Amino acid sequence: MNPPLIVWFLIISSATAYGDIVYLRKEANASVELPCVCSTVDRIPFAFSLHRGPNETSSEVLYRDTRKDPSINKAYAHRISLQDEPSSLRANVNITHLQENDTDLYYCFFYCKTQNAHLKIPGTTKFFLHVGGDVPEESSCFRSDPLLYTLSAAAVLLFLCVLIIARANCKSSTLCQKKTNVQPIYEDMRMMRPSNQQEAETKLL
Repeated sequence: MNPPLIVWFLIISSATAYGDIVYLRKEANASVELPCVCSTVDRIPFAFSLHRGPNETSSEVLYRDTRKDPSINKAYAHRISLQDEPSSLRANVNITHLQENDTDLYYCFFYCKTQNAHLKIPGTTKFFLHVGGDVPEESSCFRSDPLLYTLSAAAVLLFLCVLIIARANCKSSTLCQKKTNVQPIYEDMRMMRPSNQQEAETKLL
């Protein structure tokens, strides 16, 4: 795994806590479809945009206003198309002839009008697109995807947490059992005395 991909793996791991991210692995010159869905259904959007990068200030890939022709980033000229209208609360973006530098985090926004301003509503899903080089079919099974690392790390952490909790409960139950079985020192000393001495003490009493 190369260093840039490790950086993106860390971004995905931190961003997963705040929203859904879909991992997409594609080969160079292939195509991908990004199905964007508006997270709010009580308003009809008039525009849609697709962005790439780690935050909202990153580069804009596509902007589609229902009243105008779409504005497309030069890097995606003749490679990108929008299949559905933003007013339907969905927008399927198709990118063809993928290149390795297309690897990035993609996310979309829907724009709705209000009486005082315009609302910028995020889509329900983000997409991490990983575009690799042409890899022979027989060697594809040796590739390690970042999503696999994420799931493996989560499984190991969950196992360790369960193991620690189980061990703590086991120790606490053992200590409680030992405490309940402890007898007073006075009773232990009486039990250790000879029987004739105990009879003599009984008679004196």
